[in-house]
Amino acid sequence: MKIAICGTIASGKSEVCKIIAKRYPVLNCDELAKRCYDPKHEAYAKIINLLGEEILNQQLIDLKTVAKIIFDDSTKRKNLENIIHPYVKKEIMALNDSINFVEIALLFECGWEDLFDKIVLVTCDAKIAIDRMIKYRGYDYNHALARYNSQIDPNIQIAKADYVIYNNSTKEDLNIEVEKLLERIIDDGIKS
Repeated sequence: MKIAICGTIASGKSEVCKIIAKRYPVLNCDELAKRCYDPKHEAYAKIINLLGEEILNQQLIDLKTVAKIIFDDSTKRKNLENIIHPYVKKEIMALNDSINFVEIALLFECGWEDLFDKIVLVTCDAKIAIDRMIKYRGYDYNHALARYNSQIDPNIQIAKADYVIYNNSTKEDLNIEVEKLLERIIDDGIKS
């Protein structure tokens, strides 16, 4: 069974995955994507060809420079995704039939919902997400708001998910919610 863990921006999706990883394997799609930036990866030259040599810092791709370029240019972002996503998708498809969780930030943007048996969405109130981006990512208010507003509407994401975790409280509360979620997923998997 493949279970996607996605989330609205700054919702705590990675924190949820850390809790799940204590009991089950979690494949992180961001980590898979980062492999494409390695000079030994076959996507490396394609990325430089697309974004230019200004993304290089001593032959290594500077991810902050890449992020700035693609956040400001949706065409380049889409072209970069067209280079990286096939490698990520291949790894997801290779997962076996046991219980596998996949942390995937851009599930709905990629249109990969059908790759998964269940979808878990982690979300939180807009104000909390913006505050977290300011506090933990160092964004100013306007940048945090722009990032929040650039995502798919959280209500649409909620409607598409099989399970939703609202992470508006403490880490202790989140732990309890994740444990309940795991019980429900296992129970639902046994019934089907």
